[in-house]
Amino acid sequence: MSPNLFNKDLSRAQSKQIHGVSDLVRGDEHGAIKFTYSHDSVPKPVVIHMIARDCMTYPQNSGFVIFSESDDTDYDIPRFLDSVCQKQKWSDIEGAVRVIATALTSAIEKRDQGTSDSSSGSDDSLWDYGSDSEDLEPIETTRADGDHQNSHGHDDHAVVHSPSASTLATLSNSLKKAQSVGIAPTCFAFQATDTRAGPDLE
Repeated sequence: MSPNLFNKDLSRAQSKQIHGVSDLVRGDEHGAIKFTYSHDSVPKPVVIHMIARDCMTYPQNSGFVIFSESDDTDYDIPRFLDSVCQKQKWSDIEGAVRVIATALTSAIEKRDQGTSDSSSGSDDSLWDYGSDSEDLEPIETTRADGDHQNSHGHDDHAVVHSPSASTLATLSNSLKKAQSVGIAPTCFAFQATDTRAGPDLE
């Protein structure tokens, strides 16, 4: 199937009002879109990127690789996107954007409420999202030294990069190669690079 249906679904999603979402547009790469998410509790709007796993067969393979440009450590949005992407399945672009935005809002407001109710307890307890995002499973992240930890772990040596345009193009090509040999890549999220963690690996 050609990308026509993908583009039509994007146009349809652009015509809808989705709470917290603005500037839903086509991305720089084939099968890529991006939008801006805003919430009063988050200091600045967050740009969220989505790349369709397989634009040519959309919507049969309507999974997305998702990453953000957020460097906000209070809400750890990239970690949250990991969990949402791992848990949810979507039938179209509007559904994906709506689920992400709704779940983000629910998690942020629940975290704010938990912070105001109690100063004790771990950060993880504040990220028990509830609602449609309940029982989200952790996923593995890869450290700079090649070891793994799940998304609930903490490691000062982990290096996570916000991809540049060239890296995004490489990612898109890698996805296509993986799909051509029958590998279905999982969803994951990036956050802005912490230069203290190590050198840029791009």
